[in-house]
Amino acid sequence: MENLKINIPWLEELLPEGIKIPSSTLISGPGGTGKPLVEFAFVDAWLKAGGFLIGVPLQYPSGELVRIAMQKLYGTDLKRLNRRWR
Repeated sequence: MENLKINIPWLEELLPEGIKIPSSTLISGPGGTGKPLVEFAFVDAWLKAGGFLIGVPLQYPSGELVRIAMQKLYGTDLKRLNRRWR
């Protein structure tokens, strides 16, 4: 089994080996604890490693807000990546 390294210092400290691939990861906790921040870090690492995914961001009213958050948090250009896959 392979590991996906998350190249973000605070997550590397928590998960020095990364996360197992394939695996399922559930992120849960009370409101306001930063669950989307962690989720987007995993998504960013997975996409930059060449992976594909389907996301269902239930707390966001539009995909555009997800795109903006990913760009601001991790510099991930989801529009560019989407064009690459077509």
